[in-house]
Amino acid sequence: MKNRKMVLCFVLMVSAVFFACAQQYDPESDFEASPQDGGKSVEITKYIGSKWEVRIPPRIQGLPVTHIGGGTVLVGGAFSGKKLVSVTIPNSVTTIGDRAFSANQLTSVTIPNSVTTIGDGAFSANQLTSVNIPNSVTHIGQGAFYNNKQLTSITIGNSVTGIGIEAFGDCDSLTTINVDVGNSAYIAENSVLYNKDKTFLHTYAKGKTDSSFIIPNSVVSIENYAFENCTSLTSVTIPNSVTTIGEGAFIGCVGLTGRFIEVLRSMADIMSVYESVPLQERRDRYDDLLPTAMTSQPAIFRIFTVWNPIIIDGMDSRFTGRLGSTPTGQYAPVFTRGNGAIEKSTFTSIDDTMAYINSPNRGEWVEPMPFKINGQETWILKIAIRIINPRTGAIIGAVGCYADIR
Repeated sequence: MKNRKMVLCFVLMVSAVFFACAQQYDPESDFEASPQDGGKSVEITKYIGSKWEVRIPPRIQGLPVTHIGGGTVLVGGAFSGKKLVSVTIPNSVTTIGDRAFSANQLTSVTIPNSVTTIGDGAFSANQLTSVNIPNSVTHIGQGAFYNNKQLTSITIGNSVTGIGIEAFGDCDSLTTINVDVGNSAYIAENSVLYNKDKTFLHTYAKGKTDSSFIIPNSVVSIENYAFENCTSLTSVTIPNSVTTIGEGAFIGCVGLTGRFIEVLRSMADIMSVYESVPLQERRDRYDDLLPTAMTSQPAIFRIFTVWNPIIIDGMDSRFTGRLGSTPTGQYAPVFTRGNGAIEKSTFTSIDDTMAYINSPNRGEWVEPMPFKINGQETWILKIAIRIINPRTGAIIGAVGCYADIR
């Protein structure tokens, strides 16, 4: 009798262990999958379950799950937009596709050491607080962790050789970027991500609270959006070694641009009510107004305005070729500080400014550009905003400045 009880207990224990193991992963019926690698493995193409806490099985229909399916911006990936709060990824997975887990509520995720590729936007728009990229990963896609507002730290393993644009973009709380010392392609110093020889600056951690930053003399190129929304920075020194600054590199850096944009907005507001100024006085009135910006902000050393043809006074034909007007008479003066004096001339970057005025983008125009100040080569910011007629809502021109951000 005693032996029978012992056998029964053993059977119950084995059954409990087996049952627990069977329940370790979600049922295969919660996932749609398609064959990969000639039918040797599968890719999960869609999650059709209803759970917010998902445990992905390592095998479906007896085949290993090696791929988590990707998608487009409009369609999303296999688990995109499913309100997930947690997910367990098995160590059979090698590829996490584009936007595979985007637009969920994940606060943490363990990427297994089997994964080699993390696709574009794979974990974007979640609530991750920290991320550890294992040594197996070789590629991190564009925007892979974009818009994780709570993300404070990221550690990059030793095998990563490619990191896409804005991989950690819009992560406003990011204060710590670490790279394994054994990585041959990337290095991080003071939470600034560079390539190994520091000729390329990839990402400045957006949550850093430093007010100033001196870019190393080794840097030649700065990635698109590298400093985007770094609101604490009020000064950046860009060395002469830099030859290329990517699109939007300093967009949203209100500490750098805010004081200049405030001045430009004041100018634009005054100019926007041009209809209340007598026709014959408008150009002279604004010629007197523009240089005052350089008095209020000494870092502004050039200020300009470009108006749509005819708009300012309907008299372009009377001003053809005059100082401060284009050969067709379009109002486009520029004032430059030089050797203590402020000089007026005609602005020459008309085409670029008109393209901005007429573009669908309604934000500020912030463009880093090389420039010579007092004989010294440096980088400055060209900033412009639109002038809008408050009566009609029409865009009538732009006012802008060149500012020294050192």
